[in-house]
Amino acid sequence: MVTLVNDNSAGGSHANFGEHVIAEFTSREQHLRSLKLLDAPVSEISSTLSDYISVLYRNLSIALGRGQTLTSTRLSKGLESVFSSAAPNVIKGPPISWTELVLSVGPSFQGMEHLRIGESEIHLLKDDFDLICSGRAWRFLSPWPGADDCQTELQAIDTSLEELFSLKQSLSTVMENISSVEYQLVNWRNEVTQLYEDQRLSTIPRTAELYRGCTRQRLNQNDVLEAATSGGDANLSHLCQTSAMTESSATPLPVESTEEQSNRDLSISALTQSSSPSRSSEPARDAITGSEVELRGSNFIRTLSTLLDDSDNAQIIWWSSDGCSFSIAEKSKFPPELLIRLEVATYEALIRRLYYYGFHKCDGAFYHELFIRGQSKSLHKIRPKHRSASDLRSSSQRRPRVKVIRRKRNIGSTLE
Repeated sequence: MVTLVNDNSAGGSHANFGEHVIAEFTSREQHLRSLKLLDAPVSEISSTLSDYISVLYRNLSIALGRGQTLTSTRLSKGLESVFSSAAPNVIKGPPISWTELVLSVGPSFQGMEHLRIGESEIHLLKDDFDLICSGRAWRFLSPWPGADDCQTELQAIDTSLEELFSLKQSLSTVMENISSVEYQLVNWRNEVTQLYEDQRLSTIPRTAELYRGCTRQRLNQNDVLEAATSGGDANLSHLCQTSAMTESSATPLPVESTEEQSNRDLSISALTQSSSPSRSSEPARDAITGSEVELRGSNFIRTLSTLLDDSDNAQIIWWSSDGCSFSIAEKSKFPPELLIRLEVATYEALIRRLYYYGFHKCDGAFYHELFIRGQSKSLHKIRPKHRSASDLRSSSQRRPRVKVIRRKRNIGSTLE
């Protein structure tokens, strides 16, 4: 749009010209790359497309931007040589070329020396003003752009469209693959989540049932042993006779001589008389064993807490952000020296020890309601969940004694 500016002090007047598109085929303001960008990174594709948008927005030449030569460029250079300066005298606004000025005012300019074209305010010298008014400058450029330049521009546009279509097809295939992978990933995540939830929920009742089964078996064994050790001679005789009947039904006893039977009676009498002292000494043995177990358990828990509080072990064993749970590095990264400090032989033994003391594992972290960072006073309350102190007596210390009682008592009852 061309506007003639009337400066009252200079005795000028205003004039407005209609808007029309001017193809700027004179200069290469921006370098345009080929749109064959299949192997280019996404950022480079985006930058190239932005360059094309900028050139098209300003009506610049695609052919010039892609490095081709146009006749209009040489005409624009030749036009500059007939004016008094290489470019018009712009008083205010962005600079403008003689080609743009001549094409804007047209072949029959009737304005003043002071005019406005777009945002540029220009003042023309008298010789330049007369040359523009004569129409010779416009005829020098006409027709603009030439047919050869239009043909070159069309070829550049068609090439760009073909490249853009190919790029669009490739990107469409990529987007389809992305959508497919996204769909499959979401489905797979849902399946794995369901598997995880099913396993987590099924582990709890199976563990509880196993614990109840072990407890019932242990209680049955305790009933038998307590009846044998604290029920008196009558209960002992009844228990031994019952057990002997079970064993005798499977294996017949050999016939002994009179001397052997007398020796057997003496052995039974000595065993019966010594049953009371053995009962009195049993609680003391249980108490010692229980103290040792509590001490070992307390040492394990305290050592575990110490290792967690040591910043040097932060990459191996570490507290969670809230201090209510902790995590352990994988087996290949867990050093043997820490296993020694925790008094376990293997990494698997450490995990079993944690479960043994009532720790639970959720999302890769172990937690216990009494094992909290900074609360050392509650550590001594952590006890094994699956065994009591009295259950830690080895079955090898019970069964031989009961078995001997059964065999000897059976012989005595046979003699009677």
